[in-house]
Amino acid sequence: MTIELLLTIAKIAGIVLGSLLGFILLLIVLVLFVPIRYRVHLSREDDLTAYGNASWLLRVISVTYRYDTGDGGFVRTIRFLGIPVRRREKRSSTDEHSGRAIRWEEDHASFHEPEVDAQDLSSSIQEEPRLSDRKILSEQPSLNEHANTGEQGSKGRKAGIKDRVTDVIGKLKGIRRFLQDESFQRALSLCKKQLVRAWRAFRPRKIRGYVRFGFEDPALTGRILGVACTFYAFYGDSLRVIPAFDEQVIEGRLDVKGHIRVITVILIALKLYFDKDIRRLWAMISKEE
Repeated sequence: MTIELLLTIAKIAGIVLGSLLGFILLLIVLVLFVPIRYRVHLSREDDLTAYGNASWLLRVISVTYRYDTGDGGFVRTIRFLGIPVRRREKRSSTDEHSGRAIRWEEDHASFHEPEVDAQDLSSSIQEEPRLSDRKILSEQPSLNEHANTGEQGSKGRKAGIKDRVTDVIGKLKGIRRFLQDESFQRALSLCKKQLVRAWRAFRPRKIRGYVRFGFEDPALTGRILGVACTFYAFYGDSLRVIPAFDEQVIEGRLDVKGHIRVITVILIALKLYFDKDIRRLWAMISKEE
């Protein structure tokens, strides 16, 4: 009877422990492989409106930022299962400065500077002792002392400038050796590769919108249009660029969507952290500091 009870208790404990470990493992897998989806929306017509949202696991957890110049500030909202957990509102800087100015005027409304009588002021000036003038004249250094002091000061300045120039030249030579080092070149190449990998993983999957712009100088509008055309391979037909050569205007709407996986961030960070060249360069930089 006692053995059966012990076996039953051990069985229940094993089930509970296995369920707990399975839940922790499932949670780790979800955090690592379920993407964090983001969305950014920008709009400028009459007012500037900006909206950003990041959500995870079918919006179980979501964070939203919203900014509107018409409302005069931005709002941050954190939701869990669609229920607002935390909400924060902040007024724009113009409203804060105006409020501070009003409070300052109210605090100093009753303050008045004391009036000064001109006759009292002139009499006090005339009553000052004349002995101070003699003392100042007696304490003035001679012309030879001035010449010696000036000569020593010029020599000190020249020596200080020479030391600073030598120090700068030495630092520039050290930076040149640092940039030409093979270890730095390998670390730079690895950073470039990981940066390209991160861009491919995190780049926006969907871009929609339009931009309409025009300036007082049509030539400036044409130059900006030329710069925008160089990035056509990035946005393609999903973003319309509309120049306005006959009016001065800036308006548009942009909607960007994408996702980020935590496992990709961890792999890139581990690749950079355990690289011997990057660790060596980091040690050199820390030593210089």
